Amino acid sequence: MPRLFEPVRNATIGATAPGVQVNPNARNAEFQAQANIGRAVSQIGGMIDAYEQRKQDHINEGILADQEAKRIDLESQIQQYMDQNPDDIRSWGLERQRMLEGYKELREKDLENAGPDVKNLDKLRMQQWEAQSAARFRVVQNKALISKANAQIEGLAQLKLRQGDHEGFLQEMEKLDATPEQKEQKIRRGLEEGLYNMGEIELYSLPEDEDLINEYIENLTATDKDGNYLNMEVEGRGGISWGGRTQLEKMAKARIRTIHRNQTSTAVKLSRDLEKGDAGELDIDNAIFNKEISKDDGEALKTVIKAQTEFEKFTETDAYGDKTEYKAIKDDMAPWMVLAWTGQVRQPYDGKYKEILDSIVTSDLTRDSKIQLMNDYFDLKASDLSDMQEEGTGWIFDRDITPPEQEMRTNLIETYRELLPRYGALSVGQMSMNHEKMIRQFFDNNPKATYEDVQAFLKDKITNPMILELMAGASESTIDLSR
Repeated sequence: MPRLFEPVRNATIGATAPGVQVNPNARNAEFQAQANIGRAVSQIGGMIDAYEQRKQDHINEGILADQEAKRIDLESQIQQYMDQNPDDIRSWGLERQRMLEGYKELREKDLENAGPDVKNLDKLRMQQWEAQSAARFRVVQNKALISKANAQIEGLAQLKLRQGDHEGFLQEMEKLDATPEQKEQKIRRGLEEGLYNMGEIELYSLPEDEDLINEYIENLTATDKDGNYLNMEVEGRGGISWGGRTQLEKMAKARIRTIHRNQTSTAVKLSRDLEKGDAGELDIDNAIFNKEISKDDGEALKTVIKAQTEFEKFTETDAYGDKTEYKAIKDDMAPWMVLAWTGQVRQPYDGKYKEILDSIVTSDLTRDSKIQLMNDYFDLKASDLSDMQEEGTGWIFDRDITPPEQEMRTNLIETYRELLPRYGALSVGQMSMNHEKMIRQFFDNNPKATYEDVQAFLKDKITNPMILELMAGASESTIDLSR
């Protein structure tokens, strides 16, 4: 069977078959190819190893970066806590330690499967970060503690300044933890702000009094011959600035303008009340005293009311020839009835007194005219009591009165006169009628009353200040003049 390659018999290594020429370069080429393959395989293996190393290095860098990011985030959380608790500085350290311990526990888990090189490198970075973070924290905490202490010192200094203790203010401000330049700046700013606030408080604590506010402006702007402010200033250290004083002066003048507007409004209202007879000269005086109207407006109103009152008193007839209201009431209180056969004067009976009083209080006269007529009314009452009888000169239907009753009622008439300017005709008239009814009832029911009984009744039922005030303060709608 033929073979593709016949075996060479009786040949030795290195021998050459008969008739064949050996080429030495061909054998070298074979060896070179085999060497090239080996080198290629070696290069591929190196490339794989290098890739694996780069991959691991990249993974390690990721692990280290993750830890660094978490440490940065930890510092952010610590800073956030500090920002949210600015007044509890002492708790910052405890909270930071709690957060740090929590991070360390998490870090141990994160690096559990990491290689020793990664662990050692992150440990080194962790130590460096921890030292730097602790130093930064101490700086921030110390600054905060100092700032808080400075704020507390400045607060006490401002309190002393508000109390007028300028020296105490300066002593406290010198305790600040600051450079001399910073202290001086804080002192000047503190004086500016503190004295300005005091000036504003003083301005708005003043009553609605133009004179007092003008005095405030004078003190605020007063200067010596060199132009230095005399008030609200600490010599050599500062005080309210020119701008601050200008602002306070504007505010003070605005208050004066408001006072003027209010006074004008009150004067207009008072003039209307004068026209209606609901106010009089005493009301004008009270308004002037209480600074509700200006002195000039008050004097002008007095001139008007006096002229009107005089006109009412002395004008007997109106444009139609009829009696004026004042004249009609005045004539009604003239000697009321003269007995033709005896010539004796009869005083008004009870119903007529009520009619006269009703005419006075419901008239359109001025308050002062009403008061004058009320005094005439009380003159009539006093005359009626003078003969120890009421409504008559000895008639059978007249009511006899005792000396204690006469004395009590006569004295009360003087009290009513004193109350008239304050309370007016309506309230005082009703009060006199109420008292008259109570006094009659007491003496009629107690004909043998002792001096002590009379004084107790007078004190408890009549002259008690509260009862007088309540009765005199009764409104028109609650008073019944027909009784």
